[in-house]
Amino acid sequence: VKNQDGNLLYTSADQYGSQLVADKTVDIKALVSKLSQNGITPVARMYTFMDKLISNVERSTAVMYQGTDTRWLDSSAALGGKAWANPASQIMRDYIISLTDEVMSLGIKEIVYAGFHTPTGYSLDKRDFGASIDQVLANMKNLLGTLEAKISAKGGYSTWQFEYTAVAEDGDYSQYIVHPYQLGAENMITFSIYFKFLTEL
Repeated sequence: VKNQDGNLLYTSADQYGSQLVADKTVDIKALVSKLSQNGITPVARMYTFMDKLISNVERSTAVMYQGTDTRWLDSSAALGGKAWANPASQIMRDYIISLTDEVMSLGIKEIVYAGFHTPTGYSLDKRDFGASIDQVLANMKNLLGTLEAKISAKGGYSTWQFEYTAVAEDGDYSQYIVHPYQLGAENMITFSIYFKFLTEL
């Protein structure tokens, strides 16, 4: 329902989401109805802080370069570097909550939240969240708890997707300010670029 660029794949009434709807969309309500009639449970995937577009419509949601009002990029602009959404931004957290409410109102009860981590890439020491590390962690944990509670109250199920190397016992998670295990998520799945490549073949 929301891809890793930040586009929404359904028609949204959210004040920010309505400006970021992709060219091709899905009628979620009709799809849920059709799948349910055939005994299939639809599961939506929603990218969260991996979002290069939201700061185009609301600049305050971006991670900045330290001491500037320039958006931090995970690589050079010449190499396709992208902005990330800021977990410390109340507007960004409210946006994710709003989209969750909207998707559930269309009949979705199970959501996989992807990209629920701080930005990765180059120049990590230059990221500015406008908050301390402890505040970033607290904000992310509070959001996770809010989302879990919302979905659980509707009889649904929430899952948190992380790249495999972020959670593997011998993996490299030094790029994360907040380690996924610190968030306290009950249900986690891992994603491997290699595995994705194989399954797409």
